[in-house]
Amino acid sequence: MKQRIATALWGLPLLFFFVWFPWLPVIVILIAAVAILAGIEFYRLATLSKGSPLTIWGLSWILGFVVYAQFGTSLTWLLLLGSIGLPLVWLLFTGPRNDVLIRWSWTSMGIIYIGWALSCYVSLRGLDNGVQWVFLAILSTFACDTMAFLCGRAWGRHHMAPSLSPGKTWEGAVAGLVAAIVAVVVLCGVFSAINRELPLEYWEMLGLGVLIGILAQAGDLWESYLKRGAGVKDSGNLLPGHGGILDRLDSLIFSGVVVYYCAVWVV
Repeated sequence: MKQRIATALWGLPLLFFFVWFPWLPVIVILIAAVAILAGIEFYRLATLSKGSPLTIWGLSWILGFVVYAQFGTSLTWLLLLGSIGLPLVWLLFTGPRNDVLIRWSWTSMGIIYIGWALSCYVSLRGLDNGVQWVFLAILSTFACDTMAFLCGRAWGRHHMAPSLSPGKTWEGAVAGLVAAIVAVVVLCGVFSAINRELPLEYWEMLGLGVLIGILAQAGDLWESYLKRGAGVKDSGNLLPGHGGILDRLDSLIFSGVVVYYCAVWVV
């Protein structure tokens, strides 16, 4: 716990500085670096799971998604098609045919899971009130994670998925869901008080809080599934007390996607 707190004390101010910084390429550089490190960890897990992914190919596409997001999203669908189709074509013509589907699945999964999903944070930061949108995604997810962890340890009795993550309980999950909803409402109130109001109705705040509370915890379970398949406890060791980059990003990845599409489709 001391290591977790110490890492958070230097990591959070640095993160908030990058989010707040007014020049968009600065946050692009941060997310690109984080995405590459997370991609390396993901493809390591895939390799340990006997997936044999195209790691260099996957990392190149991950970087491409993040960098392109600062210029717009009109061709994102084309990048998605390429990330799915081109690795399959490459494997069919260059490698043995007996494990093509497994290698293709892991390669494309990493590109979409890491590259496309994290590129949503770049697109989100580029919107009007982008700083507030990104803070909303990050802080509400942190509130969900923290309350789920604390309440699960204090009062958790009913395990959610003992085969994947023995420490997660339904009591903690409910606490995390409530915390996400409260965090979204409170943050919107704070932004409104400082004249940085987000154009969200109350029912939209509640709906967004519910989605973040569910998807953040689903992302955590998904990464637990990946680690269980690879036979490791953490995805890496870059963050003392937290594990790897992917261990810290697991719940944030899906939250960024849902907040971005809420901002562009609903609002």
